[in-house]
Amino acid sequence: MAAIHILGGGTDAPLRSDVVLSTPGRGTTAREVARICAEWGLGQTTRLALTERADPKGWALRTTQDVSDYVDELLEDESVKVLVMATSLCRWRALEGAEEKPLSARPTAGDIAQVTLVHGSSPEDLVRARRPDIVLVSTLRTAGKDDNGLLVATLRHARKTGANVVIGRDIESRDVFVVGRA
Repeated sequence: MAAIHILGGGTDAPLRSDVVLSTPGRGTTAREVARICAEWGLGQTTRLALTERADPKGWALRTTQDVSDYVDELLEDESVKVLVMATSLCRWRALEGAEEKPLSARPTAGDIAQVTLVHGSSPEDLVRARRPDIVLVSTLRTAGKDDNGLLVATLRHARKTGANVVIGRDIESRDVFVVGRA
């Protein structure tokens, strides 16, 4: 199996049978990292896996749980040395057992449906817990942060995820920070 795995694209979080939250990742960062790996002669040891949002004809990775299951499989393989998590994960999920107030059978304007949301864990947590030997590269997207705000967010993300490298970028200003640790 490949030593470098690059995951990219957005995921869905089914909340109810009729409601899904999505993140619109298109796999741009993942594709660029894979291109750079190929330029550097690492193409034979690199594998790019995109979610359905990034490549509808490709992998069967649609939900954040699908990505977590895929990462779980990768962690079993000792040949995996680098994991690039360039995914835009929708980590929100419906609180299990929470009372749902559904729309009526024929919803009308002004009807309200309530679902209690909780923020779930990330597949990155699995990596640090089970395979601290893997070099973990994580990505962070912000919207509307200035340079200082983006740098602080990137540093916080690095501390939270335990990633060796974090690529932080703001989708509005197009600023990018890359933070690494030894």
